[in-house]
Amino acid sequence: MGDAGSDQTVSAADPGLAKDINPKPDHGEQSYYGFGRLASHRAVITGADSGIGRAVAIAFAREGADVVLNYLPSEEAAITAYTHALAKQVASKGIRVNGVAPGPIWPPLQPSGGQPGEKLPDFGSEVSMGRPGQPAELAPVYVLLASQESSFVTGEIYGVTGGNHLP
Repeated sequence: MGDAGSDQTVSAADPGLAKDINPKPDHGEQSYYGFGRLASHRAVITGADSGIGRAVAIAFAREGADVVLNYLPSEEAAITAYTHALAKQVASKGIRVNGVAPGPIWPPLQPSGGQPGEKLPDFGSEVSMGRPGQPAELAPVYVLLASQESSFVTGEIYGVTGGNHLP
């Protein structure tokens, strides 16, 4: 995976297109290889137009899932409460509901208003790993949560934070 934190030269044009960012975010187009772990699965992926959602959509498709793309604006506390409540409601139907809470990730939104320009050179340096993550580094967690490998996991929020623990 790329190291967005080192020798970071930031350049971007609104509205934050991945092709205009240096360093380029890794969404997995070239780095993620599927193994069929999600064949016969269906998934609705929110925010798949860029960043983490784009990386997850690529990973799910390469793992064999039928993917529907959607956009859902939300807030973190609401997502956590919704995840816990929905998991309890649908568990008896064999449906698992989980969430992922990312740390600092280098998608196109950071240089196009996600972070002030003066903070971009140090973006992600506060985490234990000393750099922001790439979107493709989160995709395997989503694949795990959707696969049979996590068949006894529901109602959980997984932190992918570069070493900063969730509260």
